[in-house]
Amino acid sequence: MSPRNSDPVAGALAGVRQALAEWDATDLERIERSNGMIQSAIAVLREFQASLQNGQAAQPGNRPALLEIQREATRMCSVVDHCLAFQRGLMLRLGHAAPGYGASGAMIEPAPTAMSGVEA
Repeated sequence: MSPRNSDPVAGALAGVRQALAEWDATDLERIERSNGMIQSAIAVLREFQASLQNGQAAQPGNRPALLEIQREATRMCSVVDHCLAFQRGLMLRLGHAAPGYGASGAMIEPAPTAMSGVEA
C-alpha cells in the first residue's frame, strides 16, 4: 500500500462494513462472500503494518480508518463466534443430531451421545 494512497484503506473499511451488513449465518454463499471481504481488509492491515516496519512513513489521515477497520473486523469476528456458539449449543441440545462447523469453517461430525431428558 502506498502511503500516499488511502483508497485501499477506505476500500477495506467499506468491505468490512459491507461484510457485516450482508452477514447471514444461514446462507453459505453470503458467508463466503463476507469472508472474502474480511480477508481483503486483513490484507490491507498487514500491508500497512509491513510498511511501518520497513520504515515507510504512514499517512496520518489513515490512522482513524485503520483503527475503525480493526474495530469492525473484531466486531465481525464476534458475530461469527456467537453464531458458532449458538450452533454448537443447538447441536448439544439436539444430541449431536447433525454435523457442526468449527471456527475454521470445517465440518465437524461429533459422535452421537445419549442425553437423558432431551428429545431431538
